[in-house]
Amino acid sequence: MIGRISVSFRRGLTLTIPRSGNKLLFLASPPCGRKYVYGAMFILSALPFVSAPFPSRETAEYYKRKNDWNVRLSGGHLTRTQTGFLGAALRVMVGLGVLFSATRQGALLGNGAVVSLGTVLAYRDGRPMVPQLTMLAMVAWCLGT
Repeated sequence: MIGRISVSFRRGLTLTIPRSGNKLLFLASPPCGRKYVYGAMFILSALPFVSAPFPSRETAEYYKRKNDWNVRLSGGHLTRTQTGFLGAALRVMVGLGVLFSATRQGALLGNGAVVSLGTVLAYRDGRPMVPQLTMLAMVAWCLGT
């Protein structure tokens, strides 16, 4: 149990969120397939950073609030648009880095460092923890290959 989220590694990675009963299931895939699944998911996850309503309008709204939070973290030196494009660029770079064996571990470790810092700051500021913990779990899942 991590906080209020239970984690299971039986048939892949399952995160269960008790309040809603929602389960986030990341099926175990062959080692060669994980990098493609994770890379594609990471690249697609860049879309909400730039206000694209993918996969839903709620996701885009969450990232809009996250971009506003990032503006506050930057001390006002960046605009919401700039933080959105920086976040999207980071996601695309990590997604592409995961696809190649030579850069996979570095991309994942770099992303893990960014997400770890973000998790500490999110906890400090009372931000939602599920996205942070999900991203950390995905990094760990992909590093397992």
